[in-house]
Amino acid sequence: MIDWKRATKNNSGNRIWNSRCGNFRVAESAVCYGVTLNPVTYSAWERYRVRDRDTFIMLWRLVSRHRKRGAAEKACEKRIREERKIA
Repeated sequence: MIDWKRATKNNSGNRIWNSRCGNFRVAESAVCYGVTLNPVTYSAWERYRVRDRDTFIMLWRLVSRHRKRGAAEKACEKRIREERKIA
């Protein structure tokens, strides 16, 4: 089970929940095109590292998109279970 920090807001006003371990993130996005507001979507992100010559770079990879925050959090937990099966 992933322990989540409190939500923070980015420059556009959308909320982001980071995991305490720092390897996962759930981001809310409410996009407004002109007058119409699209439904709020939640994106589940996982952190991974890429080797660049002699250093490592940490990047974010999209796991999935959902209509509810709980579903995005469960996708992150499912990703952890999949990694444990591989290792």
